[in-house]
This record gives sequence, structure tokens and C-alpha cells, in this order.
Amino acid sequence: MNDDTLASGGFNQDEQRQFYETMVERNPEAARDLQHLVSDDMQRLQDRRRRAEDMLPDTLSRGQLYTPPESFKSQQDVDDLLAYVHDKETADLKFGDGEPLTMRVQGTIYRLTHRALTNDEVRTVMSVLYHSSSIVTSVLGGERRDFAYTCRQGSKMGSRWRVCVTLRGSYDGIGFRIVMRRITIDPPTVAEVYLQDDIVDSVMKLDRGLILVTGPTGSGKSTSLAALLRHRLQSPLHSDHLITIESPIEYLHSEYPRPFSEVTQWEVPRMLSSFSYAVETALRCDPDLVLVGEMRDKATMKAAIEISLTGHGGLSTLHTSTAVQTVTRILQAFTPEEIPAVQYDLVDNLSMIVSQLLRQGPDGRRVALRERLIFDGQIKDRLRSAKNLSHELRKVMESHGRLMVDEAREVYKDGRLAKAELDRIEFMDSKERAAFQ
Repeated sequence: MNDDTLASGGFNQDEQRQFYETMVERNPEAARDLQHLVSDDMQRLQDRRRRAEDMLPDTLSRGQLYTPPESFKSQQDVDDLLAYVHDKETADLKFGDGEPLTMRVQGTIYRLTHRALTNDEVRTVMSVLYHSSSIVTSVLGGERRDFAYTCRQGSKMGSRWRVCVTLRGSYDGIGFRIVMRRITIDPPTVAEVYLQDDIVDSVMKLDRGLILVTGPTGSGKSTSLAALLRHRLQSPLHSDHLITIESPIEYLHSEYPRPFSEVTQWEVPRMLSSFSYAVETALRCDPDLVLVGEMRDKATMKAAIEISLTGHGGLSTLHTSTAVQTVTRILQAFTPEEIPAVQYDLVDNLSMIVSQLLRQGPDGRRVALRERLIFDGQIKDRLRSAKNLSHELRKVMESHGRLMVDEAREVYKDGRLAKAELDRIEFMDSKERAAFQ
């Protein structure tokens, strides 16, 4: 037991008292030492609470803290909460039985309630968000559920959230975890997310091939990709049919004006049973561009490559931080016998890899850094038959690409990146460079 566990709501005072009394019954001598530790932990917990309240931003001052219902019992209770946090720069909401409700703002986690949520409350919230109580049975069976939820304010759409529901370990044995990440209904513009001209130009020119936008969870890769798609679909120079295959659907490309382009969006498994089946279906629906929301396994990687092999424009995301990691991760999903053919097809069809990180600026706000490589004929010739693709790709990045460390240095020079973040990126680059020497 430590103060981090306590501050996150692992044990409240009543539970600690019950735990201590049980220990007294089992081992009175050890319990005397435990009582001292528990008292110290409670004092640290109180200190952490005071510090957290002092750190709350103006929009979340102590006088404006959320007042929860006595129990979450209805959709109205959930929508009232989402309406409250709508304008507060909230990135994530987390529900867990036996824990307080928390939210993350600009990277820092704050409590929205002091009381712990009950198991029944969390089950109710799950059912409200999924529009069906069947989710409880699915999750208890060991399945994860990813989907989107739109909060309505009267007759209008309010905030939109990406939801992930899983089981989790708890002091009772098994509990539920709901993580909600806010997503805007309309994608941002390329100007709003500061996308560089060479990245925008590559998407505008995409006819056939594969563009990958990668980054860790929460790095904004899906947001950047949505902005790029919006820019193309709103261009009067393009007449495209975009099909998106996602789990869940994040941005709604049907909600903004598009002069000559149309959009079909599918959610897996709600609308189509699997990514591979959705790609097979998409290729029968006259697409120009197909977005596979995430290359998460061998099946989705094969599906994304298949799109470009059939002469269409493919786009997807991957949880990697550099171009070298991206290609390596894809090849690692295949057997040694499959790798030569996959490497050839991948290199032959790649149009661009953009790897994005979000890092803190001097003002505490986060800034996007983007490593990128645009694949031309010369680069593809070098990489197709490379015996060690990772080593050769690193050399290509140094000579023809834009390394993350170079991007970070320029952004730091402009005064938009904290020195500690630059130091961290330079250290990681030096490790990668040493690995390839």
C-alpha cells in the first residue's frame, strides 16, 4: 500500500479500518506496526488531496467542482456529467467500481468525486453508453468493447466520446473499467493542428499507395489523419468516395460540406464483423480512399496493404514512434517465410510514413512533433531488396527524411518546446543511432 494507491481511490478510510481490524485478529504484533503505516498513508493522502485542489486550473476551481448524483442511475445522469466537462479541455474520463470518478486535463489527473463509484453504478454507465445491457455480459466474458458515444443536449449533438470498456483487477477481485476519450464531431482543419505542407501535399496527391500516421496512444495521430482527409474531401479538385473502417468511428466526415466527394463510415464489429471482411466489402463499393482505423494485428496489416495492392489509396495508423519502428512492427507480425513477399509489397506501396509525438511546450501545453518520410522511386529501389530493412531505412531517414530529433530541435528553437522534452528526444535518438552503427 502506498500513497499513490490511496490517492487513486484504492482504499477509503472505512476500508482501511476494516483491513486493520482484520490484521489485528490475525497477527496483533504485526498490526501495531501496520497502524503506524496506515496513519502515515492517510496523512499523505490528505496532503495529496490538498495539493491536487491547489493545482486545479481556473476552469476547475474548487468552487466549480462537479457535484455528482447520489448514484448514476440514468442516461440523464451520464449526459449531465458529459455536458459539465464539455468545455473544460478534458481528454479522458475514467470510471471504476470502488474508485472515484477521475478526469485528465492537459496531462494531469483530477478527481471529480470524493466518493467511490459502486459496481451497480458502473454497470449502469456501461449500459447507457452502449445503449444495451448486453455489454455487461460481453465484458464479463473477457471481451473488450470499443465504441463511440454522442451526448445529446436537447435536440442537438453535444460532445462525442471514444469509449473503451474492460474488466480490471480490484480489491474485490474483478471490477470494471470505463475509459472515455473526448473526440470532436467534426475533424479539425490542417491549419488547426499545424500540419506541415509536405504532409498535406502527399495526401492530396495520393492516388494509389499507403499512408501511415503513427504514434503512441494519445499522440493525436487519428486527429491528424482526420484533418488530412477533411482537407482532401473539401477540395473542389477532388471527387472521392472515402470509406472508413474503424472501431469505433471517431470523427464524422459526413457532418461538414464536401463539394464533390462522398463518405461511407463503418464500425467494427457493430456494422461489419471484422476488419478483413470490411476491407473485402469496401473493395466492392467503388472506393477511391479506404481508411483502416488501426493496424492492430496481422489481419488488419494484411487488409491495409491489400487496399493499396488493388490500386486504391489506403490510410491507417499504428502504435509506433518512428518510421523504422513502423516497418519493423509490421514485418514482425508475419512468419519468416512470409516476410520477403510482405516486405516487397509494403515498400512498393508505401507513399508516406508520419510518426507523431505530443510533447510539452514551455507554457505547459502540448505541441505535435512529426517525423516523416515520403517514399519516391529512388527510396523504394533502395529498400525493396535490402537485407536489413531497418538499418537501410534508418540511413534513408537520415539522408532523405525528417527525423524526430531534427523536428524537435527546430520547434525548440522557435520557443515552442520545453528543454527537458528536447533532451529526452535527443537521448532516444542517440540510442537508436547507436543501435544501427
